[in-house]
Amino acid sequence: MKQLSALVLGCVIGAVLASGPSCGTGTPHCTVANCAGCCTQQGKCEKGNAIAACGSKGKSCDVCTSFEMCVDGACFNSTGAGGGTGTAGGTGTAGGASGVGGGSTGVGGGSSGVGGGSSGVGGGSSGTGGGSTPACGPATCADGCCSSGTCLRGGQQNNSLCGSGGFACLACSTGNNCVSGQCTGAASCNAGNCTGCCSGTTCLATTQQSTAACGVGAAACTACGSGQSCSAGACVTTARVGSACTSSPQCSSLGSGAYCKLKTSTNNATYQGGYCTLPCSTYGASCGGGQGVCVGGSTSILSVYGEGDMFCASGCSAPGAVSTCRSGYLCRSPPAGAFVAGYCWLDPVPPFDGGGFPNNLGGACTLDSTCQNPPSPDWGFCITATDNLGDPSGYSGGYCTAECTYDNTGRFCGTNGACFGFDDGQGGTIGLCLRTCTTPGAGRSALRAGGNYVCRTGSRSDGGTVGYLFPACDVPGAAACPTRTWCNAANGYCCDGGFCLN
Repeated sequence: MKQLSALVLGCVIGAVLASGPSCGTGTPHCTVANCAGCCTQQGKCEKGNAIAACGSKGKSCDVCTSFEMCVDGACFNSTGAGGGTGTAGGTGTAGGASGVGGGSTGVGGGSSGVGGGSSGVGGGSSGTGGGSTPACGPATCADGCCSSGTCLRGGQQNNSLCGSGGFACLACSTGNNCVSGQCTGAASCNAGNCTGCCSGTTCLATTQQSTAACGVGAAACTACGSGQSCSAGACVTTARVGSACTSSPQCSSLGSGAYCKLKTSTNNATYQGGYCTLPCSTYGASCGGGQGVCVGGSTSILSVYGEGDMFCASGCSAPGAVSTCRSGYLCRSPPAGAFVAGYCWLDPVPPFDGGGFPNNLGGACTLDSTCQNPPSPDWGFCITATDNLGDPSGYSGGYCTAECTYDNTGRFCGTNGACFGFDDGQGGTIGLCLRTCTTPGAGRSALRAGGNYVCRTGSRSDGGTVGYLFPACDVPGAAACPTRTWCNAANGYCCDGGFCLN
């Protein structure tokens, strides 16, 4: 039988299963408990190592200034303000005149420096960790452009290295000159010299574009609309995990590997409107920058309904309800220990697929393989004539069955079977397919030779009755008759006077 990592859908079983599972979902919110980085004002967990989102231990993200860097979740002056040389260390424990560990009161070194250096974040003359040049980017080079990690400003720029805003330096078109970080002149920006977009006479490559200037094919750069981002020269709506989509590029803003999920892994169901997601590998872990939880996989409950992929599912707040999910999705109960209240998945649940209808229900067997293909080995098995201690089980000659616990179609047991609930020995219930018979209450059944099985009467969930093949009460190992009844060897039922449990 299939080993599932979590009964995420919260399946409910009746005496005879004919209905689908009762399925259960939350919007993730960044807190100290679920974020090792920092929390944005929108409640999103960031890594905390970016200039625009710097912090740690679930605290609110800080935005470092243009002269600061984010180091170990804190903003520090990148030019070395407060470095000092150390008032009680001089040479330092591990680093020369101003190395890490040198001074007396700094965070590891100088008189007030972050790492003890004369001006560095980690001990060098002015660099991060001992280098000579702070990181170049929009936050540290807003009035210049970056070339090989160095910020070029004013007179440092020329016609071959020109720009502003901390982007990579550009080469001006022949005939134009670099003036205050802008290529100016009569030479035009055109398809012959530009594959990105044209901002006046300046060509912006797609790697230098932003929401304020986006485009390709030497067209004039345009600003993207609210809620959009510039991706490969095109304005796209900023995607979230679970957003509607028709193609993977629409999900690219989620990051590397993002794609648009259109069908389940077995193609048995369609994701209505598409579903932006990311691959993931740790079941129940946060994914998508805190927007969702990792679900699915070959041992997940979703695989029972045709989804064997492991992917990032959007969080929601109220399992069992639509919650914040889109139409066609319902908030499901999350994996054990997940940080979200629930996650959005298909509604209705795709049909259960056990690999085919059991074709040997109630048949004699000694091996599971006799009772499989169909159904698949995950579900079909043999109740052997003896248990693992060698004692009679009551199922004389063995009995082919299949687990139907998760069947939401009411059809898995086939035309010659029905799903019945059994105690699983752990306080729960398991559904098993039993062979149906047409003579309920009429005694021993001709479906199995030897008279060891009777056709008993069961109740359907719709109030009707059904006959099912079950061990006669006088077979060794069969369940004992209830109190105040006795086994009638004539018909194989437990009886009390003229009344039999048949």
